[in-house]
Amino acid sequence: MISISSYISSFQNVLNQISSIFKDKFSKESSLAVLNLKDVKKHLISIQNSFKLIQKDTSFYFDFNDIEKEEKYWINRLLKTIDFYRYAENIKSSDIKNQIEEWTQIKIKKELEDIYNILDAFEIESNFKIIYPKSIIEDGNLREIVVGIKDMNEYDFEKVVFGLVNFHKIEELTFLNIINVMDNYATFAFRIPITYLFKVKHLLETDEYEEDEFGNPHPINVTEELLFYLNEKIYIQEVNFNKSANKLIKILFDIWKLTEYRKYLNKNSDIEFKWLKEIEKDYTYKIKNEIDESLEKSSEIISNILENKVNVTKENILELLNIIVQKDFLLNDEVKFTLEYGE
Repeated sequence: MISISSYISSFQNVLNQISSIFKDKFSKESSLAVLNLKDVKKHLISIQNSFKLIQKDTSFYFDFNDIEKEEKYWINRLLKTIDFYRYAENIKSSDIKNQIEEWTQIKIKKELEDIYNILDAFEIESNFKIIYPKSIIEDGNLREIVVGIKDMNEYDFEKVVFGLVNFHKIEELTFLNIINVMDNYATFAFRIPITYLFKVKHLLETDEYEEDEFGNPHPINVTEELLFYLNEKIYIQEVNFNKSANKLIKILFDIWKLTEYRKYLNKNSDIEFKWLKEIEKDYTYKIKNEIDESLEKSSEIISNILENKVNVTKENILELLNIIVQKDFLLNDEVKFTLEYGE
């Protein structure tokens, strides 16, 4: 949580920087002012709650509720006004307030139409059934959407990423959150950074892949908040996992992250190789601490993965996660994994 003094300092920076917008709408200083203002908006509720705690422990001089509403209103209005000033065309000198509101609504509608057009094309080309997002989620300087895909197979990962590559065209979008849905229940989810789609675009155009250990797709937890942004009612599957299944899910998420580091860190670089060894050490310690008697039959394969004796792919991990969520998982010798053994 940001401290009150840090928040006040950040807000003072905004006040000092905001005049640069009138000198040059798109200068680095102007962009920095907008970024900082969005960050101020993000932390506003936390700061308001902090003041409430202070008031609770001291004296109650007046009600903060009206002030809080005013603060929220004016920060949002200021952001809309700046956006309008920087990007709107044919601005009239009268009725500015209504112009800003109308322009903002048109912009939001156009952006959603662009998103839906990309998803329409993807649905036709892929034969997937798509659940569309209600709106864009804005969290400070991060902007993301949630997309549901019905009955996605774990081996469809590459097909999904390639099929959604055109999302790099949506300006200022940060992440795509993809949720697999089966019979109106969310099973698993992963996040695709938009920066990764630029790399995919480059690969499709040049057949060259720009490797980078950062900004790769990664698994995320399905939450009610994410599901709220889908335009169909989707539920979190309430599964009474046994102890071993819960632990295995946590381990699989960590193994996925570890495999990404192993894939993209340059082992020929002394610095990156040393960093990889530190990462492997940390993940090995963390994962082995999760292993107990309930995972005895899986401990050998987990150890082999940690020791890099087995190369496991994200498809392997997604496949197992899918099995667990569908309640088909039993921790016994009948469960088989397709793994490629390293030399």
